[in-house]
Amino acid sequence: MNQPSVVVPCYNAEKNIRPVVERLLATTPAGTRVIVVNDGSTDGTADILRGIDGIQVLSQPRKGVASALNVGLDAVGEGDAIIFHADIFVQNEDWLECLRAAAYGGNAPAVTGARLLFPSGRTHSLGRTLLHAWGNREHRANRSWLLPDTGDAGVLQADAVAGQLVYIPWVVREKAGVFDRRFAPKGFEMDDFCLSAKLKGFGVCVESGVAVTHLIDEESYATLLKEDDAVRQRQCEFWKRKWGWHPEFPDLHAIRAKWGGTPLVTGHLAAPLPEMVGTPPVDVILVTWNNFKKCRRCMESLLESDYPDIRVWVLDNGSTDETPPFLKGLEGGGGKFPVTVVSTPVNIGLPAALNWLVRVSGLAGSDGVTPASLLARLDDDVILQPDWLSKMVSALKRHSQAGLVGCKILEPDGKTIQFADHRFWPQGFGYENQPDEGQCDYLALSNSVRGCCLLYRREVFAAAGMFDIRYSPSQVDDPDHQVALRAAGYDVLFEGRVGVIHDLNAGKDFTPKAQANAVGNWIKFQGKWGGDAYEILQGAYEQSGRMIEDARHEKWHKIYPVAQFLRV
Repeated sequence: MNQPSVVVPCYNAEKNIRPVVERLLATTPAGTRVIVVNDGSTDGTADILRGIDGIQVLSQPRKGVASALNVGLDAVGEGDAIIFHADIFVQNEDWLECLRAAAYGGNAPAVTGARLLFPSGRTHSLGRTLLHAWGNREHRANRSWLLPDTGDAGVLQADAVAGQLVYIPWVVREKAGVFDRRFAPKGFEMDDFCLSAKLKGFGVCVESGVAVTHLIDEESYATLLKEDDAVRQRQCEFWKRKWGWHPEFPDLHAIRAKWGGTPLVTGHLAAPLPEMVGTPPVDVILVTWNNFKKCRRCMESLLESDYPDIRVWVLDNGSTDETPPFLKGLEGGGGKFPVTVVSTPVNIGLPAALNWLVRVSGLAGSDGVTPASLLARLDDDVILQPDWLSKMVSALKRHSQAGLVGCKILEPDGKTIQFADHRFWPQGFGYENQPDEGQCDYLALSNSVRGCCLLYRREVFAAAGMFDIRYSPSQVDDPDHQVALRAAGYDVLFEGRVGVIHDLNAGKDFTPKAQANAVGNWIKFQGKWGGDAYEILQGAYEQSGRMIEDARHEKWHKIYPVAQFLRV
């Protein structure tokens, strides 16, 4: 196997270039060709390079990392190459052999990166994930970003690798082509190259046994990214033209449409869910606690549903009012739909109770009944239309990437909108507290639908997880789980042609205790998903639209323009 050559691109690197190159020469076999490309440095870099023996120095005016890499690789000619940036310290003495073994250790030769760390010891990157709902921002794309270093985890597959230390077999270079100079001065060139390599059938991986310290601290790195913001936005627009999606606000539908059936589209985009035919059975789950009158009214409306195949599961969350005997009567009364009641001696909180019902309803009973493929979640303070479930099932049946559908929520008067197609960023659509006059009569992709009446495909719980018990006793559990669905690659639908009355309980508790719980849960949400979660998810819709079916009267097109919604 040929001895690889090393290409070192550098720009204004006088602080690190000598120790970096000396470490490189000390840890590579004698005679290894090292080509340093000085990309128009204006500090003392050129003078330092002239004083280092054993390297070949090439110079060019400032053109950017991609151009510098191409100059160096052109000088390498045929043969494997290693990209070695001028701001890293490689901890392993045998790093080259480890990278080479990983590059040739899979089913196909692979672009191979290393485990990149900050000087603090926290992780910079264990490979990069680009084709997912969160986009390519550093803290989103880099796996294990800022987590403590966990050491060698073997060879890890990735969409791309951080560019600081990368092994590229010759056959990959030959087929994938050169680095794209249009991403000057830096930032997107390695992501772009890795995707090009994957399209040609090659692998992309990280040899996590090779540890590399990036010689810049987290704060300085964040400042550097902000300084480059204007350039980054130009690069984002070029990426969108080249690859078909905005890298910071990716529309997974656009990615699937352009690259479906190619090596780019993998499991983390979520495969289409199975086709539904006929009227699939639905398990309805409901949690109640000391809310007898509203729960009775909810159950009465549920039993009037026109959907033919419903099984109802109710968890009495430690009620001490008239609820337990009422539910016992439903369970044994032989009503329109079978009702199963689960009781807890104390209130275990809403997320845990919902998880209990998801699990219990998913277990085949002694009669061998198969768990329903659809799961409806109701709050105990809603009043349903007879056709609510038929319409929501119909919406899910027509969209194979949808894991969840929600609906329009009305005030107790049945005429005023309480919540509809809500957004948390940058603001809502302004439907709340308006008279319901058909302005929401559409089906669209959404990031947040009210949790009091939802219909799930049961399969999505395996990918997105269960409801997070950290939001107990309640509040924020529903938007959290919907973000988890979006992160897992599934759509959330809003069906505004279904309206349910919500005689709100918990959401109208304005006591200091209740408000502190709600604020605390939003803090948990931001700690879990990041402060930019809704900016990213909503930004994808702003890039490519969200409307699926529009049944609104024409007058609403001026107030809420179709252009704001249409998918393009």
